[in-house]
Amino acid sequence: MPLDRYQMAEHFQTGVNLTKARVGFVFLPSSAKDFIPDGIVLRTPGFSIGPLDTFAVWSRGNVDPLVHCVVSLLKEIKKEL
Repeated sequence: MPLDRYQMAEHFQTGVNLTKARVGFVFLPSSAKDFIPDGIVLRTPGFSIGPLDTFAVWSRGNVDPLVHCVVSLLKEIKKEL
């Protein structure tokens, strides 16, 4: 698949809806299996999928203390890697 033809969805439900509309497909964590509607095939791949890059995104102006707590934890984890 050409790299200009994919899109990462913020919510897994977006990918599920695109899949249900037959305009895409989605890789989901196994924890999402209980939220898959009828008409969508959920199948474990027959090959190994390695770790996926994960990104944290937040607004610099966000004053929510939970956001600041999570960002601080992520910075601590990064130091340990």
